[in-house]
Amino acid sequence: MSRMKKSCRGFAWIAVTIAVVSFRIVSIADEVAFVSAVERFARHDQIDQVEAGRLLITELSCTKCHRSDDAMLVSKGGPSLRNSGRRLNPSWVRDYVADPSRVHPGTTMPDVLGELTSQQRETVAGNIAAFLANQQQDFPDIKATGAVPVPFEFWNRGNVEAGRTLYHSVGCVACHEPAADFEVTGSARSAVDLMIDQLDAAELEDLGLSAAARPVPSVPHSNLAAKYTVRGLTFFLLDPDRDRPGGRMPNLKLTAVEAADLASYLMNRQAVESDSVNNQDASGDAEAGRKAFERFGCIACHQVDGLPNDLAASDTPILTELRRETFAGCLQEEYSKGPAYLLDDFQRGAIVSALASIATQTPVATADKLQHRLMQLNCYACHVRDELGGVGRRRKDYFHSVGEIDLGDEGRLPPPLTGAGRKIKPAWFAKILAGNNADIRPHMTIRMPKFHADQVADLPIWIAGVDGRRKLPYTVAVDSKPPSNEVIEAGRELMDIGCIQCHSFDGFSMPGVVGVELSGVAGRVNRDWFTAFLHDPSSLKSRTRMPNFFADGKTQNTELLGGDPDRQIAAMWAYLQGVPKHSLPQKIQQARSQTYELVPDDRPILLRTFMDIAGTHAIAVGNPQGVHYAFDAEQVRLADGWRGKFLDAQGTWFIRFAPPANPLGTESIEFPAGNVFVEIDSKADANSCDFTATAAQHRFGGYRVDPDGVPTFLYRVGSIAIEEEIVALKDGSLQRTWRFQPDPDSSHRIAFSPLAGRTVKQIGGNRFVSDKGLTVQIDRLPAGAATITAEQDQTSDDQQRVVYLIDITSATKLEVNYSW
Repeated sequence: MSRMKKSCRGFAWIAVTIAVVSFRIVSIADEVAFVSAVERFARHDQIDQVEAGRLLITELSCTKCHRSDDAMLVSKGGPSLRNSGRRLNPSWVRDYVADPSRVHPGTTMPDVLGELTSQQRETVAGNIAAFLANQQQDFPDIKATGAVPVPFEFWNRGNVEAGRTLYHSVGCVACHEPAADFEVTGSARSAVDLMIDQLDAAELEDLGLSAAARPVPSVPHSNLAAKYTVRGLTFFLLDPDRDRPGGRMPNLKLTAVEAADLASYLMNRQAVESDSVNNQDASGDAEAGRKAFERFGCIACHQVDGLPNDLAASDTPILTELRRETFAGCLQEEYSKGPAYLLDDFQRGAIVSALASIATQTPVATADKLQHRLMQLNCYACHVRDELGGVGRRRKDYFHSVGEIDLGDEGRLPPPLTGAGRKIKPAWFAKILAGNNADIRPHMTIRMPKFHADQVADLPIWIAGVDGRRKLPYTVAVDSKPPSNEVIEAGRELMDIGCIQCHSFDGFSMPGVVGVELSGVAGRVNRDWFTAFLHDPSSLKSRTRMPNFFADGKTQNTELLGGDPDRQIAAMWAYLQGVPKHSLPQKIQQARSQTYELVPDDRPILLRTFMDIAGTHAIAVGNPQGVHYAFDAEQVRLADGWRGKFLDAQGTWFIRFAPPANPLGTESIEFPAGNVFVEIDSKADANSCDFTATAAQHRFGGYRVDPDGVPTFLYRVGSIAIEEEIVALKDGSLQRTWRFQPDPDSSHRIAFSPLAGRTVKQIGGNRFVSDKGLTVQIDRLPAGAATITAEQDQTSDDQQRVVYLIDITSATKLEVNYSW
């Protein structure tokens, strides 16, 4: 690849595109200036060269020097440096100014000192660093509220592990490289992703899946530990707009504690690299640095106290006057009379193509403006629109639903933007982008960020205008009069047919329900889209799990409103317009007002709650057979079982600081602490196995529910994937079935301990009983293969333990029956 430095008079900024972190620099286009959409789409012909050039012009801030009245070409600019003395380490600033691309490969910061000798460069960089070290604007005062505490000097109290979890869950890895050593439990993969794994390059091309299979390039980053003070990075993460009003890093709506945790993780994870940053204290002449800051054009892109944020550009041609037939002027390969960017021939060619297009002054279509803005803000890192973009295939495992409930991709990945302007009302879209109480997907761990108002002000109108021309199969006549009480009541009744199984209403829901909040939906979506979606969900949302309650134009309730689907959908809309003014759906009301006891009459009931034994990540399962249990999803173990009544859900549903939920039944049993399995090496014996939860390092992966309502828990033990099903039997016992799926082409040995207690006795074959009266019958293992081990710690409740050593070479099934 051809590499060159491209210069442009007056281009300069000190630190650009500071987002979260990439722990390893991915080699993209030989580490030239990185612009996400250019690397992901333009280099693979998914967007044309003109659009790629327009993006480069804005992201390299060309119009800060080469003026343009084109609103589409407003430059990103650089960060404000008014607080750089408190945010940034002077030694990093000095080294970065002296050689931007070496300190931050992929940077869009130009080399502003190209005309100087090496000695002069070092001196001037030190002077500029000294000048910026005197920019000492105060940090803002962060106020605490009753719900969001702000500890004293919170930036010094960050928790590395909490920050590590945040980084890999709230959305940072949509743009930035995940940590190589972070172990993630993947959710169930879609059919398309599974198919991609089986296809070669030619087959992917033929099926149009090359883009979906291609790795997504990560936004590169410099060494944050060398660059920032801890306080500086914490406050940047808390409010990126303050330091970077034109930047592309969105606000993830972190609390002060979360920002400190994330900063602590990033600073801890990235050690200063001695070959890229000189950590000696920076020294220089601050007054000479002030003059250099102005002389070398830094004021074009940066705000500092004491200097104007402008560049006298009388000798710089405006954008439309630039030569565009060749790589002339600042696009010359050997041009050295001004700042220089690291670009390749593809990027330079794209800029020339864009300049030629701009010179024609051809009006740009709204659809092109919309795509351009979405690419500038890297919205395509999370969202698919018209088959372009979306979360990278290898990054989807970092996106989860809260509690690991299997809701499919639409329950964990950001929603598509295809046709979004036809669906979403502009006023609601504006609230989403501004982060103004518009979070309706609390079941997702990823957060919808908020953006600087100037960057997104046009998006709601643009997307409504572009998508408004897309026809829907159903249209709705405007009501000439308000709906009657009869219609509203019919709509409320229809909610009980299917809506309450997946959605909440004004914060209230049925047990275990996690889904989009329906109150306020009439203020969020257009009515004709709502009507069309209910008539045929999959026609508007590919692979949705939303059931079709009006398949083939027929309703499931032929009694209400004459069995007319259109009248019923209109009634549902009328009802939802008034929630919470209208009464809640009847079944939810009954759950709230009549009884809080959960009674599993005909199928199991699942409730995520807090319990004394199963802990804060308890999954309680009530069974019609009258024998129930609680699974601890944190320590990945069956915690306790009981017979009789199941649970009282009042505290879980309605009391914010309720005590732990306790079983209502009797005949309870506490299962042994620790895990049932641990992966061991081939030389380990039964007495050396450690089954404590911390030692076993199990990783919970959620659960799925079969058509009968029976859950299967998904987790891993070391490198082995395990599915566990617990079934209540009519005789009051529990049958646990494990299915093992080891990594292919390898064998594994596990230690299996189905029972432990102060004493454990063998009462025939593979049948054992503990001192608590818990009895196990193990199937599918040879009799006499067990060892009863003795614990040396006399204070332990589990001094004796039944242990089997099992070699797992292929898919394996194991069954155990528990009775008490």
